[in-house]
Amino acid sequence: MESTASGDAAIDILIDRDFDAVVCDLMMPGTSGADVYEAVRGHRPGLEKRFVFMTGGAFTTSTRRFLQGVGNPRLDKPFGVEELSVVVRQLLARR
Repeated sequence: MESTASGDAAIDILIDRDFDAVVCDLMMPGTSGADVYEAVRGHRPGLEKRFVFMTGGAFTTSTRRFLQGVGNPRLDKPFGVEELSVVVRQLLARR
C-alpha cells in the first residue's frame, strides 16, 4: 500500500508500479484526480479502470461530466472503512 497527498506524486508512483485498486480524491490542489486518471490512462492503459474516486461533493461542471464519462466508482466523504472495503471488493471482482 502506498499513499500520497499530491496528484503529481501519485502520477509518478502509478506509472512505475502496478496496483490492484487506486483510491483517488477528485479535488486536490494543483493536479486533480481527473488529471491523475488521464495521465495514468496515457502511460498505463487499463490501470485507470481500477480507480475509485472520493469526493467531498464540491462538483464543478467539468468534474460532473468527467465522473459520468468514466463510470468509475465514487465514494462520498465522509465514508467509513466498511463502505470503502465494499467498493474496493466490487471493483476487484470486476477484474
